[in-house]
Amino acid sequence: QVSTRFFKPIIQLFPVVVIILYGFLLFPAFSGQIGGTFRTTTMPAEYRELSKLIENSPSFRTLWIPQRQRFGYFSLSHPAMDGRAFIKDETPSAMAQFLHQPDTQIVLARYRVKYVIVPFDSEKEMFVSDRRYDPAVEKSYHSLLLSTPWLTRVSGFERLTVMENPTI
Repeated sequence: QVSTRFFKPIIQLFPVVVIILYGFLLFPAFSGQIGGTFRTTTMPAEYRELSKLIENSPSFRTLWIPQRQRFGYFSLSHPAMDGRAFIKDETPSAMAQFLHQPDTQIVLARYRVKYVIVPFDSEKEMFVSDRRYDPAVEKSYHSLLLSTPWLTRVSGFERLTVMENPTI
């Protein structure tokens, strides 16, 4: 009888202690102190501007080089294509070779690609070398697109490089 009298309050308090401990352990996740999956990210303003530009236009495709960033806009009437659709090797030199071929403009016009876009890597997850973000890799893609003679730059975007195919 002595043992039941001693353990009864402990048994009754055990669920309360577990709930308090569980709340204490999860508090950093709910208060935004943990990075990774629990970190909140906001869409950069340039991506919102780009989505407005694309939404208010007739149906066409966008080509993202080397690939679409997580905030890159797409819809059923404005599908997004990655550079991988045309080239398996995603290096800047392979993309430059593809974009500077004489028939590339015609090929992209057949696919109804109006905009060719190099995203800016707001999350530092795309342009990597040796598994780390490398701003030189990102810069090489932006300068590659700017040096493509048959594309015209769309104004209003600083960190995104948005180029228009004039044949669409």
